[in-house]
Amino acid sequence: MAYEPTKGFRDIIRGLAPGDEIFICGSYKNESINLEKIRIISCPEIVRQRPPLCPSCGKRMKSDGVDKGWKCRRCKTRAEEPETVHESRTVSPGWYEVPPSARRHLAKPLCRGGIPPA
Repeated sequence: MAYEPTKGFRDIIRGLAPGDEIFICGSYKNESINLEKIRIISCPEIVRQRPPLCPSCGKRMKSDGVDKGWKCRRCKTRAEEPETVHESRTVSPGWYEVPPSARRHLAKPLCRGGIPPA
């Protein structure tokens, strides 16, 4: 859990995606982990496929069935391959921690050597 007082730290948590490798530090309380620090080990590029645009009318094509390609409902144009989209990531590998105002009094900041071994 990354609560509201953690400010920008929540944006880092929101930027994570399935498949990211992370190492977390925090406290376990009431069946949840309250995050204090996070190390992003790897965050691979997100590649998604979506229906291609019709070259003649510009509309999105619809799937014509499994392994049958794509077909435009408007002008009946066909395509074999879907469109591949590479999404940019807002996070990068490294250590991140909550701001000092949201830190517990026992948590050692990263700037003072509080980096746990990974």
